[in-house]
Amino acid sequence: MFVVDGDGRFYYDASSPFLNRTGLSTQQLASRLESREPGVHSVTFTAGNRPFLCAYVYNERIGAYLMRVASLENALAAVNQTRNGMLAVILGLFAVLSAATYFCSPTF
Repeated sequence: MFVVDGDGRFYYDASSPFLNRTGLSTQQLASRLESREPGVHSVTFTAGNRPFLCAYVYNERIGAYLMRVASLENALAAVNQTRNGMLAVILGLFAVLSAATYFCSPTF
């Protein structure tokens, strides 16, 4: 969890290894803040070939953003694996049906 004030200063738990572990910088995170409108906003971005989700809300009363950043790497790994498996099955069925059509069709 991060708090970003109107001057762009970040406030966060310095003992948290999140920034060091992910390779993100506070400048990269600050560049993702786009809207000062009420409500929760989110943006996805990639840093170092790793996908991230940044959810934030602007608080007018204190003039700062409250931001939460999470890595999507683990969440998307299962989706990518399922997608690749489905593509392999589709290509396999296409090959089988193509061969069956070729060998079972009458020649004219």
